[in-house]
Amino acid sequence: KCNIKNPSGELNANLTLNIEIVPVIKEIPKVVTITKKKTIVIECRVMSVFEPKCIWMKENTAVKEDSRHSVKIEELKEGEYSVKLEMSNCTIEDKGTYKLIAKNEKGEAQSQTVTITEIPKGGEAPVIKEKLRSVTLTESKEVEFRVTLSTTDKTTKITWTRNSQTLTNNKDVSLSFDGQVAKMTINKVTKELTGTIKVIVANEFGQDESTAELVLEESEKVSIEKDMSGNCRLT
Repeated sequence: KCNIKNPSGELNANLTLNIEIVPVIKEIPKVVTITKKKTIVIECRVMSVFEPKCIWMKENTAVKEDSRHSVKIEELKEGEYSVKLEMSNCTIEDKGTYKLIAKNEKGEAQSQTVTITEIPKGGEAPVIKEKLRSVTLTESKEVEFRVTLSTTDKTTKITWTRNSQTLTNNKDVSLSFDGQVAKMTINKVTKELTGTIKVIVANEFGQDESTAELVLEESEKVSIEKDMSGNCRLT
């Protein structure tokens, strides 16, 4: 507030004074890897009265925003900003040393460097290499269905169904999975257990499936008949 007086009177005025200082970067940038999306995020915190102009550098070249590279500036609280460089679908070209330059009218600040040495490979859905085969057999026989995956991964989720109904381990059905081979065994086949058998193998990246038919072969009926002379015969 400014106050001016003279013999003729008095004048008051309110003034707002904005003091801007050079941005301050206190921490080393943090690197977060998101494997599923083959994405790398580098984040740095910047202290500044007003939102700074931010440039991410890879070696001595400014990183340009495009379909794979984006810069996001978020105000966390008054005078503090989060500045992120997001790189999606990373390739070997994204390896290197990065740093942040934050600028305002009073000057600029540079972060310490961080080096990207590993590129996330992402993940793949499981693939069934050897699929189910349909089976026809007589009642009370044992039958085994199996599939083999192209790679070994014990975290793969295995689901067996019969006519769309989920199967579980019980006195009639045995399920097993060693990370590559999934088996479903029916100890004694009955008519109630026949139908369409399906196995679904899944992980966070996708799934694969295979189906087969379990058919019950009717056994031949045997009957005894008497001929005209009274002799018995099998038919």
